[in-house]
Amino acid sequence: MRNLSYVWLSALLTFLAACQSAPDKTASPPDFSLHKDYTHAQDRIAAVRYELLTENAEVPCKPEREEGESQADYQTRAEGAPSGCSQEFLHLLGPDTLRPALRLLQCPVPAKRRRLVHAAAEGCVHTEESLQVDYNAYGFLALREFNGNEALGAVHPSHSASATVYDLRTGRALKLADIIRSGADTALSRLITHHLEQDEDITSDDFLTLSKAAPLPRNGLGMVEAGLVFQYTTYELVAYVYGMPAVTVPYAELLPLLRPNSPVAHMLRERGLWKQQKSR
Repeated sequence: MRNLSYVWLSALLTFLAACQSAPDKTASPPDFSLHKDYTHAQDRIAAVRYELLTENAEVPCKPEREEGESQADYQTRAEGAPSGCSQEFLHLLGPDTLRPALRLLQCPVPAKRRRLVHAAAEGCVHTEESLQVDYNAYGFLALREFNGNEALGAVHPSHSASATVYDLRTGRALKLADIIRSGADTALSRLITHHLEQDEDITSDDFLTLSKAAPLPRNGLGMVEAGLVFQYTTYELVAYVYGMPAVTVPYAELLPLLRPNSPVAHMLRERGLWKQQKSR
């Protein structure tokens, strides 16, 4: 009887240990988002894993002392003055970063990032650079960069914006000429103007250089899910008070203007959107 009790107790302890080591079926399922397929057929890159990293550098502001300014007032003005630099970097993750084309998009190593930001930092001036990822699919990575600069004594801060679309197969930034047919610039300008006129915050009277159509942005070609983005920087199109407008022209409107063999046209075929032009 004693031996039977011992065997029963041993079996019970073994069962309890197994229960504790077994997975909890009521727990939340594991996150498989990191196992997303980031490649197309034939090992073409569809998207990249990434994170945005921020580096900061502080530099004390030591302005010239104004005539008749007390030491206390000077100290308060210096402490509240803008200074330093903040910059965001795109850090690619995963094995795709070893591909030669993507190395061009990878940010510098931490030590070099810190050196770059410290070198850009100024006393009595605060500089900020931020990134925004608008599209990361079908072999494209679209980024927008916003820069701000605030200086002690300036009338107002200065700002700038740019947009870039990278072909992940080559790492090359696309130009408008790579996408739009030759001679289609005027038609594209009219499309952009039409969308700008729909913006309630901007009227046609506000354009600085508008005649019949808005000029194409100098450094502002971007991409989102719905279409191409045309990003203007400060004073490029409208007065400072209206900021930096960005216009999205849907792909359906752009189809007649696109080069049929361009990377964007290939992307639209993959998405089944190029057929709209064929049916017209």
